[in-house]
Amino acid sequence: MLALAWDTSTPSLSLALARIDPSKPFEPGILALEAGSAPSTHSSKLPSLAASVLGDHGLAPSDLRLVAAGRGPGSFTGLRVGLSFAKGLAFGGVPALGVPSLAALAMAPGAGEGLLAPVIDARHGELFAQFHRVRPGAMPEPLGPILVLRPAAFFAALRAALGEIGAADGPVTVLGPGVALLPPFEEDFLRGPEAGPSAISVAVIGAMLLNAGGPAAHPPHPLYGRGPEIFKSWTPPSRLAPAG
Repeated sequence: MLALAWDTSTPSLSLALARIDPSKPFEPGILALEAGSAPSTHSSKLPSLAASVLGDHGLAPSDLRLVAAGRGPGSFTGLRVGLSFAKGLAFGGVPALGVPSLAALAMAPGAGEGLLAPVIDARHGELFAQFHRVRPGAMPEPLGPILVLRPAAFFAALRAALGEIGAADGPVTVLGPGVALLPPFEEDFLRGPEAGPSAISVAVIGAMLLNAGGPAAHPPHPLYGRGPEIFKSWTPPSRLAPAG
């Protein structure tokens, strides 16, 4: 299966072209892996980067058998760019689906196994996090909802959430680009890789989701994690009284 995948949920754009054997999805043949930065330019970089990668291998979009895009949570603008591009390619008949970006982070190289808490900067002094259990040869299993947390209260909030979901798999590995915003690590929490979601992980999870349910079950729709920022400062206008 020839797959093109990317993630635009963070300032780091990651794009990959890979061949994935459905019987061995965790052993992808990586044809290309590209990365960039600056979310404000994702809209210009993503299409040109995808065209360049395909062109370098003598491929057209019609040769693809899967398009997988990170669906967040993360940057609203970045997600709209990445998912809109996926939907555009889907018009050409290529199966396109969305992959949770926190799940892709849980499969980061060097992340290890057990209980993981991927973390992404949610802006405005907050972080997105979600527990995942990672086992060999399986997709990361989300445990509980996406959490929106303040860095200063992060570890206390994670302990409380652990109690609610009843998870007890030993130390929790916290990883992802949001790690840089955290206070000093506390006991029972391990510091993992700080890179953003890898497009290779998006491709692998996408291939497994395609076999499990297909685009209809996992559409390329955004997973924002919270409401639009405009509602934090916008006050609805007062209804005008009817003229007397």
